[in-house]
Amino acid sequence: MTDIVPVPEGVHSTEFPTNADRTAGTFNPKVVAWGDSTRAQSVRDREIALTAYTNAVAAYETALAAGESQKQAAASALAAFNEANRSQIEAIRSEAGAASAWAAAAAAGAAAGLPSMVGKAGMTLTVNAAGNGVEWKAAGFEVGGIYVGAKKPTLGAWLDTDAVYLQSSYPVLFAALGLVPGVAPWNQRTPTGITTIRGVAHGNGMYVAVGTNASSAYTGASSPDGITWTARTVSAGEAAAFGNGVFVAVGTNVAASSLDGVTWTARTIGAFAWRGVTYAAGLFVAVAVAGQIATSPDGTTWTLRTSGLSNGYGVTYSGGKFVAFASNGQAASSVDGITWTALSSITGLGTLYGVVYGNGVWVAVGTRGAMTSPDLVTWTARFIPGVTASYGYTAVDFYSGRFIAIGATASGNEVFSDSPDGVTWTPRQIPVGAYTVLRNLNGLIIAAGTVMQTAPLFPYNTATQFYVPAPLGVVGLKTWIKAGD
Repeated sequence: MTDIVPVPEGVHSTEFPTNADRTAGTFNPKVVAWGDSTRAQSVRDREIALTAYTNAVAAYETALAAGESQKQAAASALAAFNEANRSQIEAIRSEAGAASAWAAAAAAGAAAGLPSMVGKAGMTLTVNAAGNGVEWKAAGFEVGGIYVGAKKPTLGAWLDTDAVYLQSSYPVLFAALGLVPGVAPWNQRTPTGITTIRGVAHGNGMYVAVGTNASSAYTGASSPDGITWTARTVSAGEAAAFGNGVFVAVGTNVAASSLDGVTWTARTIGAFAWRGVTYAAGLFVAVAVAGQIATSPDGTTWTLRTSGLSNGYGVTYSGGKFVAFASNGQAASSVDGITWTALSSITGLGTLYGVVYGNGVWVAVGTRGAMTSPDLVTWTARFIPGVTASYGYTAVDFYSGRFIAIGATASGNEVFSDSPDGVTWTPRQIPVGAYTVLRNLNGLIIAAGTVMQTAPLFPYNTATQFYVPAPLGVVGLKTWIKAGD
């Protein structure tokens, strides 16, 4: 005999969503809840239909056992079968309703997988950074992207360039930029006793400046901070360098060395007009106006070398090489400071005043602007705004990912420019000073000549702040940087 089984209770669907739910921002969750409850209702209806069928069979068997006629038993069972069929139809309808609900939810951007579209006009839907969901983002720019235009973008967080911000306020942007030097205001310094500064150096916690006094005699000064200077007696004053714990200065027919930048000792180097000196790879290297080269491991004992140059103005160490250069464009290079190879002349700059390497490129500056080269062989002329032919740029250096150069115009105005690649230059303001020296020393930019100006490398608190530089833009337009969504 078939047993009678209890009929399960029905399941009711949740509240059907309306247009009012769109305004309240709850439309999508309600659609999903309604679809889920409707599916549960269909499952329960199938269970009810099954129990109705089972109970119909049991009723038919019981009627026959009780002696009822087969016709009466069949009539009793028919009512149960009809109930089962009704429940089955309701189940099918509930399945269809659930499918429609989920389709509507997906189309509307439901919580089943798509976040709300409210307030996201013009944005794009992307996979989030964690890769476990999706999110709306402003189209076209990642954090750190630069936008140039007449109007600030409205989608996402955008900051003005050429400004300082807190690291804690924009951690993602700070992680992308890092610490970038800003353009600080210049401050005039007075190295006592020096009329024209020709060389500067730093080491052992001391800044040193050398040059000539009002009587054109060599002299010098020292400073613990680059701000307050004290006059010193130095017998050489055309250029200065620091290395191996020793300061070295060179001049016409003479060199000098000092352990502390205060007390100097004259050294024998050869009777030539020495004009440049640098230190690298365990060696001081000096160059004279007739192309002579001298080297010293300690600044005391000097050895003459053959350079192949007939002229000389300065010497530098960049890109793993010593490079000696002349004002007429001649140049020679050496990996050890001892054996030298002549290079192609750097023509087109007029008088050549400086050569430096950085970011995979060499940059040379002179009275007619700048030139760049990937290999010290092939040179390409570059335009630096603000300079005037026959005045041009007189010094160049490289620090913290950018080139800096300094020069003058025909009107006497000084120009300080910086560039990330030696190709595109941004002119900055600097007071008049007939500068021939430009160095980045221990976090301090020093421009020197008839006066000395200094600017800190980072003119902001590097522990808590960061600087957003302004790329060279189009006149009349502004630049903004993407800081967040």
